[in-house]
Amino acid sequence: MSGIRQQFSPWRVPSGYRAVGNAVLGFLVLGALIGPSAIGLELVRDGKPVACIIVPSQPLPVESYAAKELQYHVESATGSELPIVSEDQQVPLGVHIFLGHCKATQEARVDPTSLPGNSYILKTIGHDLYLVGKDSRGDPLDADTHEGTLFGVYDILENQMQVRWLWPGKLGEVIPSRKNLSIAPADASVKPLLWFKHWREGSTKGERVWLKRQRFGRSIQPQYGHSFGTYWPRFSQAHPEYFAMLPDGTRGMDPKDDSGPECERVEGDWSSVPAGASETHH
Repeated sequence: MSGIRQQFSPWRVPSGYRAVGNAVLGFLVLGALIGPSAIGLELVRDGKPVACIIVPSQPLPVESYAAKELQYHVESATGSELPIVSEDQQVPLGVHIFLGHCKATQEARVDPTSLPGNSYILKTIGHDLYLVGKDSRGDPLDADTHEGTLFGVYDILENQMQVRWLWPGKLGEVIPSRKNLSIAPADASVKPLLWFKHWREGSTKGERVWLKRQRFGRSIQPQYGHSFGTYWPRFSQAHPEYFAMLPDGTRGMDPKDDSGPECERVEGDWSSVPAGASETHH
């Protein structure tokens, strides 16, 4: 399957596309007769690794993290550890998963630079899978780090290995066991449906890991903030009644309520703030 998708796996077939589904089923049956290499890339055979993960010689933090996430989940499922090899070392024979901006990926002309942040490309060429995303420097668990390569790994884990992360921590990990593991061919560019997918950042590392596995992150950094932030210096002297009476008898920053005629005038002033001004709103 090929083409540009928007945060959907290139391996998913929409439920209404029965003809495509039947074609895929026939392809799988044919592959079973010909051999596993005809229908995908074999990563683990009888509990032993037959593939390796290749990373750039100077990987971004997100590329290193993506490699470790793939290695961890494959080992948890099969008991087999796929070796992580730097591209400047001797690359073993067999199936290769090139993660991130490797030289081989550039030579294969797999280039995500024209895509928005957090997008990624999955492309199978021969016995190799190229997975490269629109990435940036920074902590892989931060909201504003672009990490398309990592999101591509999670695509494989969810849709090729049926991995699920129900809640933070190992107890929430659902990783089906298997002795053999192959992944289907892919040729797709995947872009995020939501440019801004943010739910705080988690109070623990486990929560932040879980949020990333759910593809939380921001492809853009919009300007936003809380309402009424400048109302105290603007109205506290002339209209102290706009603000809440605190227990000590003083007036504070918060508007007292939104039901009186005074607040209707404040809301009218608030709605007249032009787009892009410093006073923005949720």
